[in-house]
Amino acid sequence: MNCNPIPEREDWFITDRKPTICPRCGKKEVRKAVLGYPTEEDFLNGNIYLVGCIPDFPVERTWGCRNCDAAFFKDNKFNRGRLDMVAHRDKEGRLRLGYPDEITPESITPSEIPF
Repeated sequence: MNCNPIPEREDWFITDRKPTICPRCGKKEVRKAVLGYPTEEDFLNGNIYLVGCIPDFPVERTWGCRNCDAAFFKDNKFNRGRLDMVAHRDKEGRLRLGYPDEITPESITPSEIPF
């Protein structure tokens, strides 16, 4: 399993599959993350991690640690596409939050919408 921390957030990780043990707290409390308003049954279910109604990122976490609130994002082609311009890979191939050094928000020009 490849579970890489995101340096800008000590409690966020990019991983290729669900971790058995949380690398942050060392407990076996990593569960599937569920986004949205929970039902009473979901609230009492110990097999899921409740995210709440507001996602953390353009991609909501895939799994979460019920003990320390660490977030785990699935490292796949779909998520990398959605993280474009918010997360990028540095020269060593590690995933980083924010814009790459050569691109700043000011340098991005919106494309024209033809009407």
